[in-house]
Amino acid sequence: MGNWVCTSFSSGYEPIRKAGGEAYYLLEEGFVVNPGYSEVPEIRRFEPVEPEVLGLSRGEDMYELVEDLERLRFLKDPQEFEEFFGEAYEEN
Repeated sequence: MGNWVCTSFSSGYEPIRKAGGEAYYLLEEGFVVNPGYSEVPEIRRFEPVEPEVLGLSRGEDMYELVEDLERLRFLKDPQEFEEFFGEAYEEN
């Protein structure tokens, strides 16, 4: 597994640690709500979007993309990529 992060990024895992993990656990019988949370939103599923929407190509080496940071701008400025991220932020 790999991921890109901005140089100004820092992870904040303490709330997850205090709750004993993420909001859901995936068990053999399916997803189960973690009782460490007082409120948990329902799981929403999305179809994957083709990488071309973001100007990326399948099979492209993700680490070579850091040589052209403009192509990764969708990570730092997601509000400018509503056609890609819009559905994820819509109210149910």
